[in-house]
Amino acid sequence: MWTLIALAVSALLWLVRVTLGAEGAVLDADVAVWLHHAALGSAVLAGVLVLQRVLQHVVRDRRQQRPATSDLLHAVLRIALYLVALMLYLRLGLHLDISSVLATSAMMSVVIGLALQPTLGHLFAGVSMEIERPLKVGDFVRRDDQLEGQVTSLNWRSVYLRTERGSTLVLPNSDFTSKLIEVIPGERPYRHQVGFSLPSDVPPDRVIHIAQQVVRSDLPGVCRLPVASVVVVGNDPVTGTLRYVARLYTLQFLDRSSIASAFLERLWYALSREGLALLPPPVQWWPLPEPGHEAAQAAQAAQMGQMAQRAHAGAPMPDVADVAGPRRLPPRLRPVQAGPRGASPVPLEPHRVPWPGHLPEAVTQPLLRAAQQRAYGPREACPTQGVCLVLGGRLREDRPLEAPRAEQALRTLLLAQSQLTVPLGEPPLLDDAALRHLLHEASLALGPVAHSLCQRLAALTDDAWLAWRAVAESLPDAVRRADFLARGPAQSSRALLPGDWLGWARVLGQEPESVPSQAVQGSTLLVWTPEALRGSLRHVPDADLIELARLLRVTAPGCESVDGDVLRRWCRDAWSPPLTGS
Repeated sequence: MWTLIALAVSALLWLVRVTLGAEGAVLDADVAVWLHHAALGSAVLAGVLVLQRVLQHVVRDRRQQRPATSDLLHAVLRIALYLVALMLYLRLGLHLDISSVLATSAMMSVVIGLALQPTLGHLFAGVSMEIERPLKVGDFVRRDDQLEGQVTSLNWRSVYLRTERGSTLVLPNSDFTSKLIEVIPGERPYRHQVGFSLPSDVPPDRVIHIAQQVVRSDLPGVCRLPVASVVVVGNDPVTGTLRYVARLYTLQFLDRSSIASAFLERLWYALSREGLALLPPPVQWWPLPEPGHEAAQAAQAAQMGQMAQRAHAGAPMPDVADVAGPRRLPPRLRPVQAGPRGASPVPLEPHRVPWPGHLPEAVTQPLLRAAQQRAYGPREACPTQGVCLVLGGRLREDRPLEAPRAEQALRTLLLAQSQLTVPLGEPPLLDDAALRHLLHEASLALGPVAHSLCQRLAALTDDAWLAWRAVAESLPDAVRRADFLARGPAQSSRALLPGDWLGWARVLGQEPESVPSQAVQGSTLLVWTPEALRGSLRHVPDADLIELARLLRVTAPGCESVDGDVLRRWCRDAWSPPLTGS
């Protein structure tokens, strides 16, 4: 825009100069001289602006059309062009002798250069970085495994980095041109390696299969492509373990420690379900003394003392075999501490299982004998085939509400939150991660009043979907309300606590397909396959099946209409719904 304006002004001044300022024209001679200098100066300025735009395009082509990260190179080009244009204008336009000016400026440049040598070094380093483009805003840099951060700004003198702690590092530009620094492009996945060890007697293909399932199970921060992998990198003969490395890719370079923690946490639960352990305690062997060993050792010590006295007195020495006695075998060894090496899961102890309700013994014992105990980590998907009973922890089940029930639940929640005063220190029902997400988005939409509103809603419901809709009721604009809800959960969910069941509705044919569920925290489940469940309940009396059906109507989502007849027909094979997804 300014280039066009400068060209238009220059053309207008030259038109006036040629038309009115020539010899014999109407303008005075002094005015004509000033008009000539003005037209010449505007022409020089317009030429500088045009040349600046041309050089910008040339530089952009050399960068392969990548956008600029700072205006450092453009500023240096502008300064150089304006200085050259000024000197040419003074010499050719005004016919001034600029040799003295150049000599004085050269001396001043030497003085200023010596005084500002470090700053100029950083400046020219920044110019070279701008030309070569080794990094840009959003990239990550690391040096010597001690300095790392994300580039947030490229300036004349320094580069600003954001660390994983949230602080800012200011590095001079010369550090990037004189020292070895690793640059990780922000738009490319970075391969991070997480190591772990398992006993060498566990088949490596089994370990790799389990670990690959974990690393590809939608871990937060892990990219789907390139595909993560698990490899064996060595063994430790001292501890008898094999070392494995999970190679996963992430765009969150600074958060790779938390990503590794989430992987190892989920791997622990996956291995525990297979009866394995990450690092079994080392086996230590201690001598086990034979019966009467202490007395024999004392007698042998006394005989050795007598031999020393006789040798000192010059008496003949007895045969060593007579003193030492018959040759003794090495002492027996006993293991003091041995870890589980591929052992099967620990069998259930019925008296230690927190069984829900008051089921008869005829139902409890067969179910416990057919159950398998499984542990699942936070944000890990739980099994959708068969039936599960929550023993510990907390799960969430994605179970949508019908429109009338959802509307009624929303009105009840709004009425309750308007009359509720949240006690200090009262833990919310809503999950911490869901509450933080709701607080962040609600604060952007509603401002400071969002905090108290979200705290009241979190104390009344554990369904994030319902809480988001309650907050959206405070937004009068329909467009803003729809935009707010688009950033929240897509459907409602239900919390499953110890004593709740899941999967019964699918097995009994009350629902066409299984409902996905996910562990909110470390959780322990009892798991039955449909065949094992049917076999364990086949010979249970009808009266006990009625008690089980009464319990399922309360603790098993989707089984609100199940009665003793439905359960009895399913157990007796008189009626069998499909057990696989449609």
